[in-house]
Amino acid sequence: LSDVQAGSDHEDLGEVSGVGVQSMKTVTDTNPYYAALTPRVSVGDYVWVDSNHDGIQDAGEPPIPGVTLSLTGPDGQPVTDVNGNPVAPVVTDAQGKYEFAQLPVLPAGQHYTVTLDQAASAGALAGYRPTTAGAGADRAVDSSTGSATSQDLTVDGSSDQTLDFGYVKPVSIGDYVWIDQNHNGVQDNGEKGVPGVRITVTTPEGQPVTDLDGHLVGPATTDASGLYHFDDLPPGQYVTHIDYGTAPAGYLPTVPGHGTRSTDSSTDSATSLLLESGQSDESLDFGLWQPGPAVSIVKKDLNGNDADTSGTAVTLSDGSAGLVYTVTNTGDEALTDIKVSDQLVTGGSVTGLSCTFGDQSTGTSWSGPFAPGASFTCTATLSDLAAGSDHEDLGVVAGVGQQSKVAVGASNPYFAHRPAAVVVDAPTGVDTGSTAGHRLSPLLQAGGYFLVGVAGLLAMLALLLWRRPGRLGGAGRASADEQNLR
Repeated sequence: LSDVQAGSDHEDLGEVSGVGVQSMKTVTDTNPYYAALTPRVSVGDYVWVDSNHDGIQDAGEPPIPGVTLSLTGPDGQPVTDVNGNPVAPVVTDAQGKYEFAQLPVLPAGQHYTVTLDQAASAGALAGYRPTTAGAGADRAVDSSTGSATSQDLTVDGSSDQTLDFGYVKPVSIGDYVWIDQNHNGVQDNGEKGVPGVRITVTTPEGQPVTDLDGHLVGPATTDASGLYHFDDLPPGQYVTHIDYGTAPAGYLPTVPGHGTRSTDSSTDSATSLLLESGQSDESLDFGLWQPGPAVSIVKKDLNGNDADTSGTAVTLSDGSAGLVYTVTNTGDEALTDIKVSDQLVTGGSVTGLSCTFGDQSTGTSWSGPFAPGASFTCTATLSDLAAGSDHEDLGVVAGVGQQSKVAVGASNPYFAHRPAAVVVDAPTGVDTGSTAGHRLSPLLQAGGYFLVGVAGLLAMLALLLWRRPGRLGGAGRASADEQNLR
């Protein structure tokens, strides 16, 4: 018997006939068979990974095979199919599909219930959590949690293929707060983590975050290695924020955006990738550094004399010199508000101070930034140092750390001396009104003393020779001469 149509009846007769061997009578008999196709319905559909946790079956989201589901009737009891067989649990196939077929039609208002067997599905669902239930208005693509109930199935051939179950794996974010010792913005080998720093998390819109269980996510604190994590988060994008008030005193954010995403640093906040089910972004790092702003100034004359102590004072014969100042950022932080000046301590005057800064502007003040390791030069003129006097002045520089706002400065002295002029009597015949006849250099003065000393020695030698006995006629003459001399 075949091809009985749903909703129709079947009847057929079995017939037999025969002829008596002796009587030659024909005999016949018939027996009817009646049948009807029992109306039947089905339910089922799909278990899948809701990658973006929106509760909707989106294109490309993968199925979950191996999930076990069971069926109960309106009374909560196991179901017998139209053939009288108990309806056994089913397991999702490689496409995540399942179906219960050959089910009896139910009266209006009565429904079948499909329940996901968590124990039997433990392996297939390891690490998964139910996704958002009842999202959207289309039950064909939404999700149920734990169990799903069919619609009315009152007509033969009806089917409800909307009993779907979406699952998601939590995502996590985090990573590291560290001391950027060399201030290059990159996590280098040997640089240490910072414990005890408070980190909070928000949505990109700045709203609080709830985990997959609906609990508000609180702050995290870096561990002994400087690591932090936020786990059990729904798929999505997140922003972490560092509380600098819990960082070590005197430390500031390091340079952001250098190196790779996994080795660089962020300032104030760091934004994760858009994470799908089971993914993690462990690249939300914050580097700290302790600025050491410093500046130096070295002052020399055009001949390269440093002369920064009174013992190394430069002799200036005419009381003037060209000065050169070299200013260097010797710290590890850029400087702003640079000011260069010259402070006269004693003797002469310093004028014309002017610097050529890193941006090629000139003057004695510069907004910066003055980069670490960079230098610029300034020039000025020392003049009007009186004869016989000393000079001392200070080259001075001041600036402010660009990030630390710490004021720094330095100075460097320069010492000089101008010898006194020498006055001697003018020889006979020399015009005493002439400056040259009176003011001689120290070298001429010393030479004059030498000549006078030699003449004196010669005169004394002549006197001794004159007094020698017997000279020019003997002792008597000598005595007479001595008398005359006396």
